[in-house]
Amino acid sequence: MGNSASTPAKRIDTSTVSCYNFQSTNVSERYQYIMQMNEERVDRFQIQHHLYREVLKNNFSAPIDDVLKQGASVLDLGCGPGMWVCEMATNYRLSLFHGIDYHNIFPTQKPVNAQFIKANLLEGLPFKDASFDYVHLRSMVFCFTPDQWEHIVINEAIRLLRPNAYIELSEFDVKILNGGPCVTRFSDALREKLFANKMDPSIALKLSDILQQYKSLKNVRRQEIRVNFGRSGGKLGEIQAELSIRLLREDAKLFRGLFKMNAREYDEFVENYIQELNTHPVYMTWYKFWAQKKN
Repeated sequence: MGNSASTPAKRIDTSTVSCYNFQSTNVSERYQYIMQMNEERVDRFQIQHHLYREVLKNNFSAPIDDVLKQGASVLDLGCGPGMWVCEMATNYRLSLFHGIDYHNIFPTQKPVNAQFIKANLLEGLPFKDASFDYVHLRSMVFCFTPDQWEHIVINEAIRLLRPNAYIELSEFDVKILNGGPCVTRFSDALREKLFANKMDPSIALKLSDILQQYKSLKNVRRQEIRVNFGRSGGKLGEIQAELSIRLLREDAKLFRGLFKMNAREYDEFVENYIQELNTHPVYMTWYKFWAQKKN
């Protein structure tokens, strides 16, 4: 993607970052992530970025291409290891991209127009009102309760938007369909774990209604994308299947506890799970939403 000749975006005021209390007990208590954060998970995040970009057809759907080419200020909430930020910063060199995440798993090498800040969205972010032309969130279903989504996450994103700027969310329904007994058990276990942490595995089905409740937003759009697992989904389906298999293997302790299985029983379960992915038309559904802040 080319960039038109224009004045680069102004840098966002982050003067409050140095005194922001990232490590307070209150922050830790309010932020939850149901999976263990380790090198294997970071590696999966990187693979997931490329998969999500292909599944969702692009890194964004909101009509912001021209704005990005001219020079915009962009915020990625829950940026993880920063793949989306770095890729977007490379494609749109006149724009400035800021990645925020609670976990400090940021890249050591990055484009000059990308920066990362360790912070907790639930405690408020160290930016002034109306700082950004575009705010992006993706795959955060494992992070927030419905109340946090409705009253903190979306609200904070809107606070940071400039007039006529866009917010975009991409989330999947944590419900794997058309599987056999093992795939269904895996899906149910994820949902039960989320419910136990007061999170909603199907929050994606409700985000459109949440966005429309905000009178400061207009032009709310929704897109639904079906994603097949395994052979029925071609190359992307095989990658999606492999990521879920890695999750089962790398978080074996968690799932063995949920399934109440010993090591032998669990290994057999994983093998049967793999078999089902190749013999059933397994799929899940992604949802994309974008909306514009009123002038």
